[in-house]
Amino acid sequence: MWTGKHFRLKRAILAVTISDGPRRADYIPEGETVHVIGGPRQDDMLLVDIQWGGNEFSVFLVDLKSRGEEVNVTGA
Repeated sequence: MWTGKHFRLKRAILAVTISDGPRRADYIPEGETVHVIGGPRQDDMLLVDIQWGGNEFSVFLVDLKSRGEEVNVTGA
């Protein structure tokens, strides 16, 4: 299960907003820490939902695995 984990990015990853408005693609830069809030979903094992910078995004699980390292975040 990935939900609740935090990852520090070793390289930038592509992310897509999951808000009700227009979808927006963005890169989350190297060195940032993201929080997994859901996924992977049963109907789509390729994506996980994350929170970063006060916004929610979907990212490819393979990117998070290969470009991030799990970190412990105290007080989260």
